[in-house]
Amino acid sequence: MIPSILMAIIVSLPAWSQTPPAAEENIFDTKDQVINESTASPISESSDEPSSEDNFEEESDITSDESFSDEDSYADEGFEEDDALSTEPIEPEEAVVVEPADLPPLVEQAVEDVQFSESKSVQSFDLNKVRSQNPNKTQKVPHPLAEKGLKRITKDNIYIYETKASPKEHASTFLISSFEPDTFDGNAEFPDASTTTYDEIYDDSIMVTVDYEWPLWSNFLGEIGLKITTGFMFANGKGVFERDGTESAEELTLVMFPNSVGAIWRLRWSDDQLFVPYAEGGAGYFGLIEFQNEANDFKFGGNAVGYAAGGLALNIGRLSKQALLDMDRDYGVNGILLNLEFRIVQGAAPFNLSYNTIGAGFTFEY
Repeated sequence: MIPSILMAIIVSLPAWSQTPPAAEENIFDTKDQVINESTASPISESSDEPSSEDNFEEESDITSDESFSDEDSYADEGFEEDDALSTEPIEPEEAVVVEPADLPPLVEQAVEDVQFSESKSVQSFDLNKVRSQNPNKTQKVPHPLAEKGLKRITKDNIYIYETKASPKEHASTFLISSFEPDTFDGNAEFPDASTTTYDEIYDDSIMVTVDYEWPLWSNFLGEIGLKITTGFMFANGKGVFERDGTESAEELTLVMFPNSVGAIWRLRWSDDQLFVPYAEGGAGYFGLIEFQNEANDFKFGGNAVGYAAGGLALNIGRLSKQALLDMDRDYGVNGILLNLEFRIVQGAAPFNLSYNTIGAGFTFEY
């Protein structure tokens, strides 16, 4: 066994006798060679393999250099040691899939003409944000919808727009009044006959009239319009004897049709005016029909009259503008007045249908 050990020592003496390279350039060359050998492909271009003796000499050169380190070598190449010596397979990055719609058109493919239009964006408006800045005061700020008629926004975020009423081109008035003439003249052929009054024959009755009005003009003095009126009145009573005026058992019915033409003046300068004084006057003809219920005996007559009236109207539309806007939208009515008036009617012969009355009604403007 001792001879074998001595033989191994003798064989290794030539390698120990070689001196390591002293120049620094040879060290770097050896480093490059080691890196190239470590990263080289397993299949070399040359079929000649280095001898074991050469490998042994290179390894002894590397280990004998105290200034050499693996970290310095790999740092010179610009990568870390872990990356260089890692044997784990590198996973490829996930490929980005490009949809056909994102691809540019081909050279042969025709590009469709696209027309671009400028759209006017509406600036957003946050009312709650404005209120939170100063909740104790009323906020007055410009709103992007003000150009479209927005007037105000309630605390419940209800948007109120300004709505223009339709023009006032016509008006109609429905009026209810009492009818009780002062007297019926007695028969002139019987001077001793007593003068008979209307209420001695007929009961109290109600007259209903309706008129249609055309506005003519309006200025700082008010409004002036032309109107025509018609209506009806119905009353029942008992006849009286001509000589002594005593009541008979005969039942009578009187029907009257008041017709007139006149003009009306309203002292109004604005549609928002609450109280509107007015006056009117004109002339007409009241047609009469009287008949006996049992005998079916009809008598016709009439009386020319002149009239004058004055009153005060309450602008109901101003009290509830929302209701008026709804009526204007649904029915075209843009003004409602509540009228209270006093009227004087003067009749001519042969029947004296003169009377004074108080009436009330509504005027609808549209």
